[in-house]
Amino acid sequence: MACFRMRVYLYASHGSSPDAFAALMGAASDRPGASGDWCHDSRQGDSRDVEPHVLWLIDRFRPGIERARTDAPGAQFQVTVCVEMAGNLAPAASLSRETIGQLAALGLSIDVDLHAFDDADALAPLPDYRCVIAAAPAD
Repeated sequence: MACFRMRVYLYASHGSSPDAFAALMGAASDRPGASGDWCHDSRQGDSRDVEPHVLWLIDRFRPGIERARTDAPGAQFQVTVCVEMAGNLAPAASLSRETIGQLAALGLSIDVDLHAFDDADALAPLPDYRCVIAAAPAD
């Protein structure tokens, strides 16, 4: 069976306390416990395209990113797109000029991780992260 699993999240590396940084961002990390790291998964829903997830993260966290630029100047931000796929099914992974411009204006980098497997059974289970899962219809 052809399928993919996609996860899109905003990641920040910072030197602040986790609570202080969460207050700046306006949300706790989706993966608490990693000192100096903050992550938040897209809540865009089941879109199989990358761009709606990236835009959701930009819209949701723009004020926090701007506050962090002033109050936590060492913070580094990136949008991460992680795709695990088996077979010949993959998400639409394009970003418009406007979205790239918004990322650049906020000083965000983009990390894209692609993992290909021969078989859908090889997709390792993930912890309770928010993912989009899609499968091609059976023949």
